[in-house]
Amino acid sequence: LPAMDDAIVCHHRSDLEELPERFQALKATWDHGLDAFRTRMTKSFPENFYAWTQELPKSITFNTDENLGSILADPLIARLRLEATQTATIDWFDLRVVLDVEGVDLSPADIRRLIAAKGGFVRLADGSWRRVKIELSDEQSELVDQLGIDLNDLNDESHRLHWRHLVGDKGQALISAQQWDSLQNRMASVQLDEKPDVPADMQYTLRPYQVDGYHYLAYLAVNNFGGILADDMGLGKTVQTITWVLWLRARVPAEKQAPILVVCPKSVLDVWALEFYKAAPNVRVQVLHDKDELSMERVRREFDVVVLNYAQLRSCIDQLTSLTWLAAILDEGQHIKNPDSKASRAARELKAHHRLVLTGTPLENRLLDL
Repeated sequence: LPAMDDAIVCHHRSDLEELPERFQALKATWDHGLDAFRTRMTKSFPENFYAWTQELPKSITFNTDENLGSILADPLIARLRLEATQTATIDWFDLRVVLDVEGVDLSPADIRRLIAAKGGFVRLADGSWRRVKIELSDEQSELVDQLGIDLNDLNDESHRLHWRHLVGDKGQALISAQQWDSLQNRMASVQLDEKPDVPADMQYTLRPYQVDGYHYLAYLAVNNFGGILADDMGLGKTVQTITWVLWLRARVPAEKQAPILVVCPKSVLDVWALEFYKAAPNVRVQVLHDKDELSMERVRREFDVVVLNYAQLRSCIDQLTSLTWLAAILDEGQHIKNPDSKASRAARELKAHHRLVLTGTPLENRLLDL
């Protein structure tokens, strides 16, 4: 205002009257030392601050510094890429989930923090507050659901996928043209209707549902799939498995024969020996009652099947892994449902052309069992 010695200047402050109340909503207090309002920088501050700014009337001009202003910026946009690479193990792929964040150069650790915040604000190393929004096409969303990927729980670990997860046009976008051609050939080679006759040297007469179970095991074997034969107790899983063993051995030339390993609870060691004796007396079976009886040289020369218990599996694993078994069969497979147990770790070390788990114990309601 121009100098007016004979005038009394009155400032119009009505527009300022609501400011103290506005700052109270932000839980700000006046600091006489700073000559300014101040508030605590709590974990929820960015969300509260953003909500507070949205309530300010249009008549108030609001300016911030760069870091505080980052709270008011639009969310960063993250776009999803899925990459599948074939592993050294037949029929399996490693799937990596990659999120590309547009417009900024962020470290993988910052991207993981932003994703983990599930749309909330994260304070980055440069002092700014950012949040991220994942944009998925309908096709990507469907594929993510199909593959069981949890976008709220992303990390650097790859997801192990069987080739059957990639069947369909959507899988083609995840792998190279060469891998896709290989996958198409693999799909064409799958034999869905493998129903061989019951071997002539099987001494039992199988019931119809037991024949179905035997056909299922044959289907697994011809396609190089591992599997679980799950049935109620007392319905003949052992008989179905012995039938499968006879069929499996008949498919392999004598010069390429390898023994079969059966792991079971100690209480049923002799049950397996008795069932083999009655159902397939020509099969040479060694039941390991003492771990000191195990001689891999004798196993190679003298036996077709070795039956031992889970304690022996753990204690003899170094010897057992010296041989690639024709098949590894785990009876009462719930013994390895905890992947961190010694029995489970030992079972995963076994080398076998075919893998089979038998169980009559229902799964509990948790994914860990699977």
